Amino acid sequence: MTRTQSFADAVAAAIALAEQGQGNSYLQEYLGLLDELTSGLKQQGIGAKIVTGSDPRRLSLYVYPRYRPSRGSLMLSFFLNGTGIVASGLEPKTLSNAGEFEEFLLDFVKLPAFVASVQHLREVAEEPVEGRLGVDQERAYAMGDVQVSVTPEQQEEFANAADGQAVALRVQRIDFPGNAAFDSGRTYEVFESAGIVAQVVDVTLDGSDLVINCTRKVAGVSSPI
Repeated sequence: MTRTQSFADAVAAAIALAEQGQGNSYLQEYLGLLDELTSGLKQQGIGAKIVTGSDPRRLSLYVYPRYRPSRGSLMLSFFLNGTGIVASGLEPKTLSNAGEFEEFLLDFVKLPAFVASVQHLREVAEEPVEGRLGVDQERAYAMGDVQVSVTPEQQEEFANAADGQAVALRVQRIDFPGNAAFDSGRTYEVFESAGIVAQVVDVTLDGSDLVINCTRKVAGVSSPI
């Protein structure tokens, strides 16, 4: 048997083992702990989720103000090395079993810097959001977009709306240089507020308020991070 065939057979055997679910029990334990971590953080009033990049072995903890998924940051990164999990940082730490990983996570969430981050995210969630009434749903920003102020209560309602659900928002244009004025003759296609997106049905001006009738979009919306 050639070395090439030996390598091919070894890879084939490893893939077969993984597909049978016999080689990834450790992986499910780590993912389960990360899922419980995000659930615990959500109970404390912030948004949290685990995200992956182009390499599915690399995982990151992403935290954000509740109902504002595009306003967050990555807090922790991990690498699944086949037998354990490596916590990245100035001094990467290899955790060889679920018990060690759980202890690491519990220690991390008690760090003063992380506690301060949680407190800050809670405070941000109580502030108004800068929403965008957009003229082109294919572009992040376009000339003619109108920036508006969304209250925390409106943001919560908007974020909790189901895919396809009709939402009506009464908002006010933010007055700052460069912010486009509302134009009743223009077609507005999208409304986005801190990563929450909806397709605009119509917009009307009522005194100084803009009344935006839209349809919440969840499916097919790219991740804000």
